[in-house]
Amino acid sequence: MRKLTFGIITALTIITSCQKPADSKDVKQDKIYAEYELFYDKNADKTYASASFRFNDGAGTPLTLSSPSEIKFNNDAIPFDPIFNYYRKEYAGQINSGTFNFKDADGKTYSDPVSIAKIITNPTIDTIKRVGAYSYNWIGDSVVANETVGLTIGNNANTLNFQVFLQNTVNSKNLILPLNQLNQLPIGMSSCILDRQIEKAAPNVTSAGGKIRGKYRALNKNLYIK
Repeated sequence: MRKLTFGIITALTIITSCQKPADSKDVKQDKIYAEYELFYDKNADKTYASASFRFNDGAGTPLTLSSPSEIKFNNDAIPFDPIFNYYRKEYAGQINSGTFNFKDADGKTYSDPVSIAKIITNPTIDTIKRVGAYSYNWIGDSVVANETVGLTIGNNANTLNFQVFLQNTVNSKNLILPLNQLNQLPIGMSSCILDRQIEKAAPNVTSAGGKIRGKYRALNKNLYIK
């Protein structure tokens, strides 16, 4: 499962990450859309602070920041990743919260605080039988507004064979795994990747808007699909 990348991502995210970025100094500064994410992965015991910028909206042309424009997490400058067209900095251990500080090319600053999502843990089960829909009851708080819990189950022998399950209904404490999706998984050992994500509108952004996102990934779990 090491090659299986899971967040709660879409094909659109993958496609737009391949677009050639434009220079932020060449666009109207009040039309820079920002997304900020704080993500803790318990498997790696790392926290990732990420920021991405686009022109006009979330589907717009990706942007790289022109000096004197900059992005920091707390007081740390965030380096640019040219492969995925975003800014990301790694930290050892769990960082529960922090503030993204963006300065545009005109010197105007925007500060947006972000916290990781609440802790979530895989259940203590070792087998899922493909005889009907299955209730996957995580350990942790129920879903609240603006939250999504995502589970990816993938076959250990074939990292391309996986199924994704999502739950965003408020007060839910489980995911219902449909039989038709379970039947797409072969018999054998599989790995479970469990994420909790909370996403809201960023409070301090340009007229183009933006989002803040907190994520928590539980320790991965192996179980047997029968």
